[in-house]
Amino acid sequence: AGVHPELPGELDVWDIESGELVTALPFQEGLRRVAISPDDRWIVATVYEGTIAAWELGSGQSASDRFFGHVNRFGTLAASPDGTQVATAGSSGLAVLWDAKTGRPVHVLRHHPGKFVRGVAFSPDGKRIATSAFDDTVVIWDRETGQRVYTLLGHGEFGGMRAVGFTPDSRRLLSFGDDWFLRVFDVQTGKALLEHAIRPSGLPLKSNVDGSVNLQDDERLFFSLTPAADFTADGETMVLAAGTDVYLFDVETGMERRRNQSGLADQQLALSADGTRLAIFRREPAGENATGAGSPPPKSILITQLESGKVERTIPIPDTFSTRMAFSPDGSKLAAVSDVIRVYDTTTGREVAHIEPAVRASYGVTFTPDGDRLVVTHADTTALIWDWRRFLIGEGAN
Repeated sequence: AGVHPELPGELDVWDIESGELVTALPFQEGLRRVAISPDDRWIVATVYEGTIAAWELGSGQSASDRFFGHVNRFGTLAASPDGTQVATAGSSGLAVLWDAKTGRPVHVLRHHPGKFVRGVAFSPDGKRIATSAFDDTVVIWDRETGQRVYTLLGHGEFGGMRAVGFTPDSRRLLSFGDDWFLRVFDVQTGKALLEHAIRPSGLPLKSNVDGSVNLQDDERLFFSLTPAADFTADGETMVLAAGTDVYLFDVETGMERRRNQSGLADQQLALSADGTRLAIFRREPAGENATGAGSPPPKSILITQLESGKVERTIPIPDTFSTRMAFSPDGSKLAAVSDVIRVYDTTTGREVAHIEPAVRASYGVTFTPDGDRLVVTHADTTALIWDWRRFLIGEGAN
């Protein structure tokens, strides 16, 4: 297979023995590597955006209507309560529901094309999926059919923060985003039940004429205050990491319940399933350096008690721009992904498993409900399921 120099826009397939042209297939700009399946039925090619183009050799028909997935970056991911499916969300305006055993797509949940889907969550009863995207919508989907149930008010068309979650009885949906509003919806009716303007103490927010809110315009300050948010499993507390502090907000009242000052910029967070502990990826704010002996390492993971903010464990990590994390269901392990995948013992802080994937950038991680597998989204737009215990190191490998 090759690209004929005199026929731009065609992918030519030749018979090696006779030298005859078998078929000429049109392709989009940016085509890269090409391969033919072992049974000579399919020809596939990677495209520069991260997609895969495929054609049936016999008919020359494009298979684009049979295969689908993400283009470019991932936003987030979640595993279903029963562990049979995984939902991934990305920058192509899609969330995709996958069969965790076969890797086959089950449903494509379509927001607006090109609008980043940044939040996804399964309801505890497994019947609904919620997504939040940069098309200013939050959508509740039927997991069995893949159909929209309700399209709800979102959190604007820009930013980087979206959080969705359900209450334990699956009757309420919680949503937060870059407009700095926390909303609670009735899952059965789609009606808004609560709306709170979240105003963290000490955070430099600016109110606009239209009623929206955003961080101050100073670019350096903006990027040092990139926030992250999540909800505890009981649906009662929203955790917000912004700037140098971690805030706890009461979902029912919207009131700030606690502010824990860490002194360093927080970008990513993970909550334990029981809602008692918080893991924070911590790095020094822009332009600052670690000061003196005994100072915390420039980049580390802090495992803290959620309510008090007391640090239980500090885990130094190698130099990396950002790290995504997830607790195991029983809270005994913490997975952290960046260029490599690491699993830590949350009691000792010791690294117990180490995985070096072929694609060195990872965007998200979650454990399966049984804790035996890790689902990791990678920079090549794939989501891989890893048996992390096969990569134990030290004493645990014996």
